[in-house]
Amino acid sequence: DLSGLTDGPITVSISATDTAGNSANGTGDSSTKDTVIDTPTVMLTNDSGSNGSDLLTNDAALTFSAGAGDVTRSFIVDGGAPSASYTAPTGQGGHTVQVIDTDAAGNTANASITFTLDTSAPNAPTILLAEDNVGADTGNLASGATTDDRRPVLRIGLNGTNAEAGDSVQIFSRVDFMIAAAISANDLNNHYVSVTPPTLADDIYDFSAKVIDVAGN
Repeated sequence: DLSGLTDGPITVSISATDTAGNSANGTGDSSTKDTVIDTPTVMLTNDSGSNGSDLLTNDAALTFSAGAGDVTRSFIVDGGAPSASYTAPTGQGGHTVQVIDTDAAGNTANASITFTLDTSAPNAPTILLAEDNVGADTGNLASGATTDDRRPVLRIGLNGTNAEAGDSVQIFSRVDFMIAAAISANDLNNHYVSVTPPTLADDIYDFSAKVIDVAGN
């Protein structure tokens, strides 16, 4: 029984002795015992969106650890047939990917990851109004109006955007990012979110808005 031997080279020799004291040596044999294989690792290459560790992403690319030289690697996506290479799934929703390593001695090790793929971008919101709350003349500002309120409140309409609680709305002036605000369940019930920009210098501002979902779309 050689099961108690540690991994590494093994040399076996045989000799036999009969009752008369005669002996003979058999032909020796050498081999290597190998029962160890490193466990592979797998992770999202880009866990996109507002939370970099929630396994909710718009990018199904995966990063795998390198296998040893004698390792054959296979991949199983969503319980399908094994493949010698990883093909990223494209369907929306949950996916499970298993990576299986087998070395020359027949040892196997595996790892898996389950993630949610969301590549569907929200629709564009609308800026319903800008509100002046400073000075003698207050109220809603018409497009092209002049205001003395350096932080006018912008009301961003959410109807038709497919936004969900936890998404965010980003405000721009021309191409310059100004501020982002989280969208709450209450905002969704109201069908708008109010955003106050940072203090504005004297200038002309052309506001626009977009919704970014938690997956980064």
